[in-house]
Amino acid sequence: MKKVLCVFGIVLTVFAAIIITIAVMVHVSLTRHPFLRQTEEEIRAYMLELTPVGMSMDEARIVLEQRFQVEEWAYGLSAGRAFVDYENGLVLAFIPSIHAYPPPDIGVNAIGISLGSYRPDFRLLSHTHVYAGWGFDENGRLIDVYISKGRPAL
Repeated sequence: MKKVLCVFGIVLTVFAAIIITIAVMVHVSLTRHPFLRQTEEEIRAYMLELTPVGMSMDEARIVLEQRFQVEEWAYGLSAGRAFVDYENGLVLAFIPSIHAYPPPDIGVNAIGISLGSYRPDFRLLSHTHVYAGWGFDENGRLIDVYISKGRPAL
């Protein structure tokens, strides 16, 4: 009888530890990266406060370096976590499983940053990736900001 109670106690302790671990993981997942969890429209509104339409590309680049701690820029179309493209403007990827319709390309020059990722609610194996892009006209003035969230199939 003592053996059965001992085994039952061990099983109960392991089960409680698993439940507590899952609860902590869910809590951390839900409270981490609150900025990235906002809607695309809310993130875009914030970005437009940081970098208003008409701001020069150089000024925007400095603001973004400071705010998002960009230490190194890549050059060319979508190269790296943070990139500057002086030739193609903001060329937006269309992924039918993520986007409802193809987005328009924006501007002549572009700045793009991968803002980060977070785990969607109760999906411990997948991530939502958040991307921001700034399109500039031929005079190097900001035209628009585009925010995209990508969710892999998992």
